[in-house]
Order: sequence, then structure tokens, then C-alpha cells
Amino acid sequence: MSPEGHKADCHNKDPKVVHREQIDIFREKVRPLLEKYPRYDTDYSLLRWLHAYKFNYDMAAQQMEWSLNAMDAVGIFDKDLSSVESIHKEVRNITPVAEYFPGGMLGCDKDGNVINMHTVGKVRPRSLVDAERVSRFYIGAIMDCEGCNTLIRAEEAKRGRKLGSIMIVDLSDFSYDLIFQIPATKIYINALLLIQTMFPDTARRLYVVNAPLVVNALIKMVLMALAKETVAKIEILGSNWKDILVERHGAENLTRCCGGTLSDDLLRPGGDVPDSVKKGIRKEHYEADQLKKVRVSARDEICIPFEVEKEGSKLCWYFECSSGDIDFSVVYQNHEVWPCFRISTEFVPEFGEIICKQSGTYEIRFSNKHAIFWSKEIKYIVQIESPTNTHHTF
Repeated sequence: MSPEGHKADCHNKDPKVVHREQIDIFREKVRPLLEKYPRYDTDYSLLRWLHAYKFNYDMAAQQMEWSLNAMDAVGIFDKDLSSVESIHKEVRNITPVAEYFPGGMLGCDKDGNVINMHTVGKVRPRSLVDAERVSRFYIGAIMDCEGCNTLIRAEEAKRGRKLGSIMIVDLSDFSYDLIFQIPATKIYINALLLIQTMFPDTARRLYVVNAPLVVNALIKMVLMALAKETVAKIEILGSNWKDILVERHGAENLTRCCGGTLSDDLLRPGGDVPDSVKKGIRKEHYEADQLKKVRVSARDEICIPFEVEKEGSKLCWYFECSSGDIDFSVVYQNHEVWPCFRISTEFVPEFGEIICKQSGTYEIRFSNKHAIFWSKEIKYIVQIESPTNTHHTF
């Protein structure tokens, strides 16, 4: 094949060229959404949603709309996510507990993919979930992932090819507490599922390093049950893992603990959250006689309406779920103004607030549709504070 023919063949394998027609159709379908969130109006961004939903335009559009609106509702798009340093700063601003999520983003490798490291062995699940409400964990994780995607989009624009994230999962110092702390682990899994939904087709390669023999065997059993496309992205490395990472991604882009030249200080240390940090985190508490009760049956939901008389009013909520978890959202005219998050309050009660941009009827929704058998008792209070500081409690 001539050099010109080879070049043309490589160009034609670019996924945005291969799927040009599908991308254009999808772009027109989500045009109003892209006008609202122009940062996502790129060929590769649109292609990720199409790949995730097997080119089902309706499903891809529906999930993309929910995800971008959810990020907007929790303030992600108002933050500076233009560099690794600014991303780390914004994540830490969400909650001081972020410092105890071990690992973090390292930056781009020599090919433009964004490297993330997760030092699982330094996670202390019970200490984390005792410290902060679940929604803050979710928002911090979303901030981190959108920061990663922001860097990926910038590199794709420079290099003209589809890129993704490289995840290094370090299992050194692995503790079986990670498995046996079931309620805490469930929160972690819910966060992973949320991230997978909001940021599809982003992972390019996932390395597992320093896996104990027993865990290694478990991982291989799990891989047998996964789709071929997913398995192809996962690689369990042996004792020469540092050499492999340096060769593939460049020593200048890896921390010293991975065989590179970057300072390990880039990584969040993990470990137990000190009591001094926990004391500085905002908490709220209400006595039982201040709270109303509702019971939400399995496979059902309850919508509680509240009238907001003046735009600019603050709508505040607080609730406790008797057991397990509940899907919580705030809705205005059938649109979520606070996204639906699956919340457990076993360790910390959930609370939050929004500024109501319009007057009218808002609904607090507690959904238990994911439960098969068990109902949930919710104890809650809702307060509306008008711009003139008039309070209404429900």
C-alpha cells in the first residue's frame, strides 16, 4: 500500500469519520441541549453517548440530558476545571473529606490520555461515611470526573483523535474491611454506578497492580462474567508493573510510587478521617418531634408539594431514612432542579438547599421503586426562606 493510501486508511478508522452520519443525526437531536452546554458539542463527546447506548438516539439523548442537567444543578459547570491543580482544589472545596479519598488525577500521558490513580488499600470506608453526607461524596466524585473529561476534551481538540482515561488501581495494603463494611461499600458502589452513567465510554485502560493472590483470583473470576469490550480494557499487571507503566505512559507523567518522576504529593493520602476534620464539617440535627413521617412502599414513590411564593427563595431539606437507601430529588414542573441521588442516611442525615429561580409548586420526591420487598420510613422537614428572610416550615 502506498504511503498516501495507508494515511487515508488510518484516517478512515477515526471513529468520528466512521460514524460521521450517526454523530450528525445525534447532534441535531440534542441541539437545544448543546446550545445550553456548548462544551459537550464535540464529535467525540457525542460519540461516547452513542457508543454507551448502542446508537439508540432516544436513550442516549435522554441520559445525556439528565447527566448534563444534573451537573448544572449541583454547580459543576460554575467551577474552574481547566487544570489538574484547579480540579484538585475544586474537589477539596466540596468537602474536606476529599483529602481522605486516596489517589487522584496525575495529568495527561504522552498520548494525551488522562491518568488517574486509586490507591484502594488506603481507603477507610467506615471512617469516610461517618464524616459526611452521601450527596457530598457523589458531588465530589462528579466534579473529579467532569474535570477529567474537561482535560480529555481539550487534548482531543489539540490532537484530533479520541482519547480517554487511564486508571491505575493499586491494591497494596488491601484490607478485607473494604468488603465486609457492607453499608459503606454499598455507598461506594452506588457512586461508581452514578459515575458510569454520567460519564460513559471514558475509560481507555484500567490497570490493577499489587493485587494479593486471593484478590487476584477473585478479579479473574469477575472478568469471566464481564462483556468482552469491558474485559479488553482491564489488565492485571505483575511485579514489573512500574516498568510497563513507564514504557507506555512516560515516567514524566507518573508519580514516583509508580516508577515515574512526579511527586507523590500529587496523590491524596487516604487513611482515617481525623476527628478534628469531622468536627469542622457542617452537620444538621432535628429532634424527632420536629420531623414529619412518611412511609414509602417498595416499587413506589411519594411526591410532597410545596408552594414557593417568591423567586429567589431558599428551599431547604433534611431527612433520615429508616433503613437502606432512598432515591431523592427536587422537581419543578416535571424537571429535576436537584438531581435524583440514591441516599443512605445510616451514618449521616441528608440535608441540602437550592435557590428557587422561579415561584410556583416544587416537589420533594422520595422514590423506593428500586426496592423489591421493603418499605422505607422517611422522617423529614422542609423549610422555605423567602428573600425577605420570612421562614415557612413544613
